[in-house]
Amino acid sequence: MKIGNLYFSFTNPFLSMLLTLSLVLLLVHFVTKNGGGNLVPNSWQSLVEQIYDFVLNLGMIPYSFTVTSHFLVTLGLSFSIFIGITIMGFHRNGLHFLSFLLPAGVPLALAPFLVLLELISYCFRALSLGIRLFANMMAGHSLTLFQSLKLSYRMTIAVFTHY
Repeated sequence: MKIGNLYFSFTNPFLSMLLTLSLVLLLVHFVTKNGGGNLVPNSWQSLVEQIYDFVLNLGMIPYSFTVTSHFLVTLGLSFSIFIGITIMGFHRNGLHFLSFLLPAGVPLALAPFLVLLELISYCFRALSLGIRLFANMMAGHSLTLFQSLKLSYRMTIAVFTHY
C-alpha cells in the first residue's frame, strides 16, 4: 500500500503481531471482568498472564514468529515503561518529581550542568532498557538454537554409530 512517498507492506511478522495482540486482548477482556481488571488477579487472570508471558510473547510455539526478536518492538516496550514511570512519578510527587535531577548539597555553579547531565541520563534509560531487552532475547534465541543444533548433531552421530 502506497501513501504519498511512503510504502507500507503487510508482512508475515506484522500478521503474527496482529494475531497475537488480538488473541491477548480478547483473553484479557473476557478474563478481567470485561476489561475492568482487578488489583489482585484471580486464577484465570493469572493464567492468561502466564500464557502471554511464556508462550505468545517469548515465541515458545514452534515455527512461530517471535515478536520480541525485533529491536523496534523491544524499544517500544522500553519507551512505554519509561513514559509510564514518568507519568506515575508526576502523579505521585507532582513537580517534586523533578528534584531527582539535582542532588542535595550541589554547589549552585554546578547546578545547570548537573541538571542537564541527569536529564540526559534519565532519558537514555529507555534506550538502554530497549537494547538490553533485545540483547537478552537474542541471546536466549541463539542459545536455544545452538543447543538444538548440538542435540541434533549428537543424535545423528548416535544413529550412525549404532548401526
